[in-house]
Parts: sequence; structure tokens; C-alpha cells
Amino acid sequence: MKTTLKEKVSYLVGLVEGLSFEDSKESKVIKNIIEILQEMADEIEKLKETQEEMEDYIECLDEDLGDLEVQFYNDNNKELMDAEPEYVEVVCPNCNETVYLDEDLAYDDDEEIYCPNCNEPIYLEDEFDDDDEDYYDDTEDTKDMED
Repeated sequence: MKTTLKEKVSYLVGLVEGLSFEDSKESKVIKNIIEILQEMADEIEKLKETQEEMEDYIECLDEDLGDLEVQFYNDNNKELMDAEPEYVEVVCPNCNETVYLDEDLAYDDDEEIYCPNCNEPIYLEDEFDDDDEDYYDDTEDTKDMED
């Protein structure tokens, strides 16, 4: 059986009381030391109880936070995966520089697209033919679709 600190101090108190000390200076010192040990044992016991309560509370918080993280990151990952833009490679007819445009914006009729290099408008057709390789350089994808 494991003996606690309070039990050990109680045992010392019993030993000191069993010894018939006279009111000497040494007996006063020993009694004061034992009183201090009792107070320390009480405080340590309180600290242990508080520590156990805190550990339980933190464990509950950690579980709740873990649930929230799973929910939050799963939702955000789905949104990020859905929101990830696809890019279209386009050669500007004015400056012949290759630029990459967001596919949704590139085919939006309401938006006028300007080359970031020469600031001239770029006009794209909705559907590309094989002749449009100057505007849309994705020949591998078009070959795969034809096969």
C-alpha cells in the first residue's frame, strides 16, 4: 500500500507526541518543523486535486477543439478544392507574350480582358478550333479529346 505524504507527516506527529519531550528548545524546533510539514502536505494535496481537475478540463477542451478542427478544416478544404481556379494559357495577339488567365474570367462575356504586359485587350472565342493554337496553347488536351 502506497503511503501518502499526509500519512507520513501524521506518523511523525504521533512519534513526537509519543516521546515525552520537555519544553526544551529542541522540542520547540521539532514541533514547528512538523507543523510546517503538515501545512506543506495539505497544500500539496490541494495542488494535486487542482492539477487533476485542470487535466480533466484541458482534456475536454482538447477533444472539443479537435472536433472543431476536423469540422473546420474539412469544410475549408472542400471549399478550397472547389474554388481552385483553372488557368488558360493564351498568347497575346498584340505582344505575342504568353499569359495565364483564370478560365472562368477568360470566357466571361461581361469582362474585357487586358494583357498584363502590353495593356491591350485580348479577345477570346468561346470554342477553340485547331487553328486557334495562337490563342489557346493546350494541344495535348484537344488531341486527347479527339481520340
